[in-house]
Amino acid sequence: FVDFTIILSHNFYMIEVSYQQTPTYIKKSFYKNMIQERCLGMFLQAIHTESTRKTYKYHLDKFMAWNKVTDYGDLLKADEKAIQRNLEDYLIHLKDNCSPNYIPMILAPVELFYTMSEVNLNTKRLHKMFPTKTKRCFYD
Repeated sequence: FVDFTIILSHNFYMIEVSYQQTPTYIKKSFYKNMIQERCLGMFLQAIHTESTRKTYKYHLDKFMAWNKVTDYGDLLKADEKAIQRNLEDYLIHLKDNCSPNYIPMILAPVELFYTMSEVNLNTKRLHKMFPTKTKRCFYD
């Protein structure tokens, strides 16, 4: 029987393992959960305020729903070019469905997630694709 605990210490995850009997193999699902928890943990550690954390997680979850994935680690499985193309497709989708002023706020959490997961994105290219912001005039 293997007993283990996960401890977050100074932005790193440590695993304490204690063997009570003969060590057994740890399931692959454990490693999948560790990767998922680490990428989400690093993402959340980069956000300083609770309200921003909630907003960013909401928009990241919407991105996951658009991608039809349920685990944060699944967003990292593709290579960098495929991730870049996926973000560009998501931006095109947002341009058709959202206010142009709202799109940078929707994509900021996704960019942060990939940055904290050490995925190199061409953010300059993405930002060039942003629609022009609009101003509302309230004249009588």
